[in-house]
Amino acid sequence: MSEVKETKRYVERVKPRLEEIRAWARDGLTEEEIAKNLKIALSTFKEYKNKFSAVSAALKSARAYDDEVVYALHRNTLGGIVKLKKPIKCKKRYYEGGRLVREEEVIETAEEEIYVTPDTMAQMYWLNNRQKQKWKSKPIENEADEQERAEREERDESVLSALKERKVMGFVYEDGVQRQSP
Repeated sequence: MSEVKETKRYVERVKPRLEEIRAWARDGLTEEEIAKNLKIALSTFKEYKNKFSAVSAALKSARAYDDEVVYALHRNTLGGIVKLKKPIKCKKRYYEGGRLVREEEVIETAEEEIYVTPDTMAQMYWLNNRQKQKWKSKPIENEADEQERAEREERDESVLSALKERKVMGFVYEDGVQRQSP
């Protein structure tokens, strides 16, 4: 795509802030919010995005970052075998005529496969966000259950406050101890 002539506003307000645009997009700001931060209209920002590949590339790199994080989270939820490169200190020995002439230490790298266990917190986060109705901390089957729970909590709260105020029938308080009356 051939670049069009850069306008004064683009050169002053957008071009020097491409890294900020990339960071804002990576942080989840919408195009409207980015345009507001740049103090330009959303329509102008969209025009720049279409005209200048640097702006669209900054936004695309942020989406790629999101995809990478999602992939890493997904990989952590499942666990699996990973390859690690480990440095190993080795000694090289040089011989002449059957005699050791010199010895030096070098660092070599070796690959090792290890099993990484699935991350329970990653699993909980994934399920709580992807299947809210089934996996949130306190799942609600339906609104009637939620209403019933709220009423039960209100009832329990009123009984507790009545106990604290010593207004419950059949109970006598002596020396700060609650006892049932005979």
